[in-house]
Amino acid sequence: MRINLTVIIREVQHLPYFLTFLFISGLLLLSVYIYFKMYIFACLYLFRYVVHYIIFYNTFSFMIYHLQILSALMLILLA
Repeated sequence: MRINLTVIIREVQHLPYFLTFLFISGLLLLSVYIYFKMYIFACLYLFRYVVHYIIFYNTFSFMIYHLQILSALMLILLA
């Protein structure tokens, strides 16, 4: 049984392109995962401080909660 080297070489030629495609698609999936994770975290952060602002309206400083809500909004914009 004879092994045809040209067929093997022709098949191996496409391997770097396939590996590059896998690497880039993996990076894209990872970046999308990190983006949504940050976005969900920022939304939860904002929700937490809005709830705290409503519950502890009288006991906590007015300015601090505005700063925390603004920082949560900045997190959402950055995510």
